[in-house]
Amino acid sequence: MGNNTRKTICDDEEDYVPEFRMIISGGVKHISASAQNAAAVKKDGSLCVGGRDIKSGARKYSAKPEKIAENVRQAVLADTRLDSYLMHIPKSVILYVKKDGKAYGRGSNYNFMLSDSCKAGWQSKPVFL
Repeated sequence: MGNNTRKTICDDEEDYVPEFRMIISGGVKHISASAQNAAAVKKDGSLCVGGRDIKSGARKYSAKPEKIAENVRQAVLADTRLDSYLMHIPKSVILYVKKDGKAYGRGSNYNFMLSDSCKAGWQSKPVFL
């Protein structure tokens, strides 16, 4: 239920969904959402993300969650904005902690929000934090 302009709820053409919809079935233990993505950590430890393509950073959107990591304990999504005089660009980042206690991030590393040990820009592979 809510804003669907980024296809975080369903792949329908409607920008607002007035009722609750199932995004992922069975065994969800933790959820997180942002303006561009929805994520679920399942009981088996898999991390599934729908909305903006978190692997490539392309502005492609799908409500079908895609598994991006395993053995995950908890995850959080955030939207950041890169503002300047002429542009207003939304960026996404996901941070997650695996069951072994190690933390990772994926997505926007503009202004080195994830780490200064890797290049600035979109990080399509997990970055150890």
